[in-house]
Amino acid sequence: MKKIIILLMVVTVSNVMAINQSYYGGTNNDWANPDNWWSGIVPAAGDMLWITDADNRSGYPGSGDLTIYSGTSAVCADYGMSANSGSGGNQSITIKAGASLNVTSYNFELNYYAGTESGTLNLEAGASLTVAGYFINGNRLSPQYVNIGGTVNAASFGFSKTNPVYVDFIGDAGSITVSNIPEGDVSWYANNWLPWMLHNGVAYGEEGWNLAVSYADGKTTFAAVPEPASMLLLGLGLVLIRKNK
Repeated sequence: MKKIIILLMVVTVSNVMAINQSYYGGTNNDWANPDNWWSGIVPAAGDMLWITDADNRSGYPGSGDLTIYSGTSAVCADYGMSANSGSGGNQSITIKAGASLNVTSYNFELNYYAGTESGTLNLEAGASLTVAGYFINGNRLSPQYVNIGGTVNAASFGFSKTNPVYVDFIGDAGSITVSNIPEGDVSWYANNWLPWMLHNGVAYGEEGWNLAVSYADGKTTFAAVPEPASMLLLGLGLVLIRKNK
């Protein structure tokens, strides 16, 4: 009987700890500050997050800008950024060098349920984002912006072509690695995403850079490379998606 009682207590505590979290930035924009969360608790691996500028699914008003500072290893089960149409609240998340965010169970979504507002991800060089599920998702009503200086690892990646996500590789260390693309479809996916990819603010199709794509162990990595590095990368076995002249 004692063993049964102990087991039930463990299950109950576990269920209480996994909660729906809402960020509102009550003190500053620091993810690691518990005073910035309505629960008064920094998110744990099982928590579902909604980052919003207005009333959201958990019923709390929020602030859409937050920062994960160096030395913080942030976690959550699901990350959803959501604005209400007409609320005027463009939102952002910045992951600083030396920091990380691990979405352990579901997706990382920028304004998937939003109105006309835009969402921005700033991933600095030396920072990392790991997503168990889907990375990004374009909002149906407005474009979103992703600035990649660090590394993204996700199960899948994609966005709406109607109002897409603009992916800007900042510097020469940024990359996106996904595991849902069959080897034979790599070039097709890369060419379909190219119109919304940039390197240091320079649109694809302009001089100065190419997109390098590698496939290994079931994973596809996308990275921007400067023109002088193109031939070297080809020698290393990478596929180079060239610009149309």
